[in-house]
Amino acid sequence: IFKDEPFQTLRVKGDWTGSVKNLADYSNSLHPSTEALYRIADYYADLARYATSTQQRQWAISQTVDTLNQADALYPVEVAENQDGEYPYMIEMRRYLWGSYLYGELSQFNASYLQKSQDLSNQMFKLYETTVDKNGNKNALIAARVPDVYVNYAMYEYTVKGASSLPDVRAHLDSLIALVNEHPSWHRGAFFAALEKLAKDAKTGRKSDTYKEYVKLGNLHDPFKKLLLAHGWTDADFK
Repeated sequence: IFKDEPFQTLRVKGDWTGSVKNLADYSNSLHPSTEALYRIADYYADLARYATSTQQRQWAISQTVDTLNQADALYPVEVAENQDGEYPYMIEMRRYLWGSYLYGELSQFNASYLQKSQDLSNQMFKLYETTVDKNGNKNALIAARVPDVYVNYAMYEYTVKGASSLPDVRAHLDSLIALVNEHPSWHRGAFFAALEKLAKDAKTGRKSDTYKEYVKLGNLHDPFKKLLLAHGWTDADFK
């Protein structure tokens, strides 16, 4: 996408996240959207994650929150514009998915953001349970993104609250397992594929932060570990 203008000048050599942020800024300048704002907020959350000073981290956190507030202000406008669209629930899903993740990231530096992350996670779970077709069937597109929210909920809660949160962490991981077992085919192209890629990458030495977080959760809850083992992971991953 960065091959030709006007996109070529938006590319930051050696910095994919910065390039995506520039692209999102450009998109937002043409037509403001929550999708672009979430991408921008993700850039600032990434800066907070890897900040080298308290001042830099606090600035990045404030920029993340400010951008998320802009997205919240734009959200009802987007909903109104797309209420007759084919997939109006996608805007709502995007809000819960991105918001729960980004506030969860911030909660690692300021625990007060954990409740906001969990509130948005619970809204995502409710959206999945209540969005049904005329025959009462749940929505596969929403279902495919719910596992990520369960994992993040468990991970952020344990990071912030520690051992006291284990019963709730395990309960949410059990809900994830029940979800993917209900309609396994809905999760083959997203969640299961992601699990298998993490395991494959680890075998070649590429052990990402996400991989390490899954290892931690697997060691905290044996049923989740068994789910990972069923998708390309081995006992060696948990040592």
